[in-house]
Amino acid sequence: MRAAGPTYEIQFVNPSHTTVKQKSLEFLDALQTFYDLKTNLQLIMYSLSPAGPTETKRNIPNV
Repeated sequence: MRAAGPTYEIQFVNPSHTTVKQKSLEFLDALQTFYDLKTNLQLIMYSLSPAGPTETKRNIPNV
């Protein structure tokens, strides 16, 4: 005797090559966007740090 309740049918869909290619391109685009944001954040943190470009020039002793 089977248990009462809904039954589910599992379908395995084989995605087409173009779908896989499109998703791969979307993933790489998102990865590039993340990398660009990370680089921009590093530049901002560097410019805000005490050892940033302006402070470095001030800390060089006059020889």
